[in-house]
Amino acid sequence: MYLEKRPTSITVIGWAWIVIGGLMLISSVPALFMSVSLNSDPSFQEQEDIPFVFRYFVYFAFLQCLFSVVGIISGVNLLKMKLWARNALEILSWILLVSLVFFLIYWSINWLSFQEEIPDDSSSYIGLIMAIMITSIYGVPLIIMIRKLRSKLFKDVFTTSN
Repeated sequence: MYLEKRPTSITVIGWAWIVIGGLMLISSVPALFMSVSLNSDPSFQEQEDIPFVFRYFVYFAFLQCLFSVVGIISGVNLLKMKLWARNALEILSWILLVSLVFFLIYWSINWLSFQEEIPDDSSSYIGLIMAIMITSIYGVPLIIMIRKLRSKLFKDVFTTSN
């Protein structure tokens, strides 16, 4: 056990992942129930023009549930200075960062295809600006977390404590 004072960045990242995991769980459980009920409806399954995201949303919601539980457990164990928790949170942070980039690409492609049907005006790129802002708001803290989790301080603390 790490007997010295735990570095503040470890405490912040541990608690951040507990909160992130909790919020992900709060949003994913209703989404999972909704998607299961939609997919069990035969009329929903018979529709051929259902977008890809809605057809497979149950899997995305299940993955979010799984990631949220792993994030909460890893955040708690990071506070207990467990090396495996540092590794798990780094992996989760990378997965979320890559997911954000895919969100940006998916949203941009859909927004641009939607804009082709609308006459050109000055507000046609507001959706792209929003997607970039959302990606930045969530992505920058994830990049900071990844950098901290990979830092010499973290590596030194976890090698001396375990």
